[in-house]
Amino acid sequence: MEETDIQVSFVGMDPTEALKKYLLEKIMKKEELFTDATSIEVSFKEFVHSKGVEHDFRIDINVKLPNTVVRVEERGSDMYANIDRGTDILFRRLKRYNDKKEYWEGKASWKILEAQEALKALEEEAGTELEDYSDYVPK
Repeated sequence: MEETDIQVSFVGMDPTEALKKYLLEKIMKKEELFTDATSIEVSFKEFVHSKGVEHDFRIDINVKLPNTVVRVEERGSDMYANIDRGTDILFRRLKRYNDKKEYWEGKASWKILEAQEALKALEEEAGTELEDYSDYVPK
């Protein structure tokens, strides 16, 4: 995913290069999370009718992925703080999506993966290999 693939729009406010640059820097720090993303749309919105109220600004981030859409909306009085909170939430959701992707695709079951990790931990604690019961046939 490149910076040119990110669509940024401003609604109800003047487009500023500083906000756009700040957002792109934040998103590009965790570029590895966006490997499956087909498009990223970001909207900066200012509510003119409620000026002076606590939630003057809003940022909407939509990331389209093959099986789903990850949507984050953050409101507040400071747009830079909204970007920080919104990208943190976005990164957490994308990390969860990437962690569960293999499970959704049917490649590996979570229970099997957890059992294999527990078995490895037990072997490391004991320092020896545990007995293998793979050829055991119940009577």
